[in-house]
Amino acid sequence: MRWTTRNNRQEILAIRQNRKASRSVNRLEYEQASNLNDLFYFNYSINGGIYMTKQSSALPFETKTGFTAVPNAVLMHYSFFPKFNGNVLRVYTFLLKNHNADYGYAFPTQDQSAQALGITEKTFSSSVKVLVECGLVVTRKNKPFNNLVYCFEAPIDDAEEFFAKYPQAADVKRKKDETWAKITPVREAAKAEFNFEW
Repeated sequence: MRWTTRNNRQEILAIRQNRKASRSVNRLEYEQASNLNDLFYFNYSINGGIYMTKQSSALPFETKTGFTAVPNAVLMHYSFFPKFNGNVLRVYTFLLKNHNADYGYAFPTQDQSAQALGITEKTFSSSVKVLVECGLVVTRKNKPFNNLVYCFEAPIDDAEEFFAKYPQAADVKRKKDETWAKITPVREAAKAEFNFEW
């Protein structure tokens, strides 16, 4: 963030203080509701976004380390994008986990990211490249620190729109569908012959 005038600095500081105050008030309301055992679905707004604070509404179990939400479209559509593999999904999720709402981007270093995920720097870089190519992430140089920051773009929810924009992903899906079209009759025939349900 570039500071240009004293007034700008004061305005930005005021915005950050308001965000912190809002976060504290909503957290207090949430804790009070929890103590009354009447909390089922409690939403609160921070920085313009809505966050679900009841874990059981998102996960079938409790976790002490939190969780990171990944859009369903990424799992269902973007997984057909060429070279979009498990490591790419892990890098995407890790960057989402490290997104800073105050700044509007994630800024873990390449070393930190690779070490945290147990992958090489090359794998991390190539994964980011795929994320950029498929339009999920935009990178830019943070000049004062000479490192990359990672901004997020909303995924395309509509399958038809996604595959129209990325025909290379449509080709991958078509080939996989053709493979399943060959496998399915064989399995159906096996179930009918042995009266066995897969």
